[in-house]
Amino acid sequence: MESVISIGVISTHSDLTSMCRQVGDAPGYRIMLYEGALDSSLPGLEYFEKKGVEVVVTTRGNNLFVKDRTKIPVIAVPENNFDIFVPLARVLKQYGTKATIFFYREYPKGFSEIPEILGFEPKVKVFQDSSHLEGILEELQGSDQVIVGGGYVCQAASAVGFITEQVNLSRESFVSALETAKELAMVRRQERRESFRLKAILDWAHEGIVATDENGVITLFNKAAEKIFSLTGEVLGHGCQEVLPAAKLQEAISTGEASIGEIIRIGNDDVAANRVPIINDEQISGMVATFQPVKAIQEIEQKIRRGLLPEKKGTRYSFSDIKGRSPAIRIAVKLATRYADTDEAVLILGESGTGKELFAQSIHGASKRKNKPFMAVNCAAIPGNLLESELFGYTEGAFTGARKGGKPGLFELAHEGSLFLDEIGDMPIDTQAKLLRVIQEKEVRRVGGEQTVRIDVRIIAATHKNLLECVRSGEFREDLFYRLDVLRLNTPSLLERKEDIPLLIMEILNRIADLSVKQKRAIVAALSQRSDYEWPGNVRELENIVRRLAVLTNGLTEPEARAVARQALNRFYGGKVRYLPQNNSHLTFQVPVDDKLNQIISKVEKEVIRQMVLLCGGDRKLAAKRLGIGRTTLWRKSAEDQEEDNAFEIEQGKT
Repeated sequence: MESVISIGVISTHSDLTSMCRQVGDAPGYRIMLYEGALDSSLPGLEYFEKKGVEVVVTTRGNNLFVKDRTKIPVIAVPENNFDIFVPLARVLKQYGTKATIFFYREYPKGFSEIPEILGFEPKVKVFQDSSHLEGILEELQGSDQVIVGGGYVCQAASAVGFITEQVNLSRESFVSALETAKELAMVRRQERRESFRLKAILDWAHEGIVATDENGVITLFNKAAEKIFSLTGEVLGHGCQEVLPAAKLQEAISTGEASIGEIIRIGNDDVAANRVPIINDEQISGMVATFQPVKAIQEIEQKIRRGLLPEKKGTRYSFSDIKGRSPAIRIAVKLATRYADTDEAVLILGESGTGKELFAQSIHGASKRKNKPFMAVNCAAIPGNLLESELFGYTEGAFTGARKGGKPGLFELAHEGSLFLDEIGDMPIDTQAKLLRVIQEKEVRRVGGEQTVRIDVRIIAATHKNLLECVRSGEFREDLFYRLDVLRLNTPSLLERKEDIPLLIMEILNRIADLSVKQKRAIVAALSQRSDYEWPGNVRELENIVRRLAVLTNGLTEPEARAVARQALNRFYGGKVRYLPQNNSHLTFQVPVDDKLNQIISKVEKEVIRQMVLLCGGDRKLAAKRLGIGRTTLWRKSAEDQEEDNAFEIEQGKT
């Protein structure tokens, strides 16, 4: 809600004071009264300024005095000809033409018409201040003149013995002055609001903004400009050459030509400057300039790039996710950790399923670029023509189906971060040439475009192929190979780190929801027996098998789970398939006869024991009883199949 307007009235005589009290406050404004004239009105002005008075109202003569002595706008009560005519007519009627009228500083408008109406010319005296008024009155002493003037004049003349007639203001004129004061206050409020809004906009702008008039005098200087130029003192009203010589503002005024995007040095910082002259009616009336630190522009560029990234733009894995205690994996992690401290290109070599992307993400996550984007692309999964636009981006209309406005490529999106080129050995040879140029020049040009964009991207490439063989066969560019093979990392196969298999199995099992402890023990026991398997699919294959066994053993007892897991593995590995017996009285299996009798008998015994254990749901005590042998004999004869159940600790319990 709009607050009430405060109007201060300086009354120069008692009649005005009385009128002011009669009028009183009105809707929308409140009156504060002070009696005084000329010098004696100055304390009233000080009081009004302290109280926040918005407009001062006083008589015409007093207005000429006080308006130059306060920042508060002053409104004069208008004197109409009738207000002056009445006291002069009264003097003419009572005292004849012996009238002298006093005005402060100047004649009121329209006064010349009054003598014509009255039929005589009164003497007119114009005084400049109190001393001047007193001097004129002294000169007139002894005469028979009747003094006509405002309240202050009549008061001074009466004090030295003159007969006086006071010029009084009409109520209508006073009320009109109050309404004018109210309207002026409302306009000033609106101007202040607009000024505050404009100032807030300018001060919140990230760019430094400076404006001057046609002479180069600074008329606008926002907070951002203060920070950029390290100026906290008053600069408004000063010449731009005087306080901002490095900004070269005078050039835009002198030449009338705009300068856009020029990089200038302000202190220790590079600043982008835009200077534009203001031209009205083909005349230069000033100039406006904006300044922005180059660092700030780069930060905004990064925010824009990050805003264009897909939702999953970061890394999910770190070195802590690489599990294993074997020498091979420890050496690889140690070497990758050292590589993370540099910005050089990394080439990761290894079989499929050995965790090359896991290493790539870990290197990025441990580097100084960790808070910047990590982008990845599988070069074997995208056709050659699409791979180019995926890597380098494209402009609008570059090809049929191109997105409106174009699209930034992965190089642009990965600016200041890392780009992982998986299966780099499958990249088409023509795309290799373009990739080499981007890596060398550190700039990229979109497909169908002409402009180049500077980039800062660390390359991490990976492949399961022997790139040197590919270079020799002409499938891979030699120059690109040496660009990528600055730091080489070999990821060990699972065959090279078999001692890590139990740990990896438990890590995979712990990621599967709703697995019982019995299931986990059964799966670990079954997999631990196949130490002779070479795992061509590496960790990816291991996880595939573990998850398969988790599904197959769901809801089974531990003996049942062990039997099912072992049988499933036998089918998978392509070894002897040990099916569960169809009934309790027959065991069926094939026995090789190309060995000696004692060897054949040994194999038959072991196979009978295995199948009986399966038939008994893994209960070795029951199997021994049914076979009529002791448990020790059963364990001894099936030594190759004994399970080291106590070799692994389960997080939820122990065997």
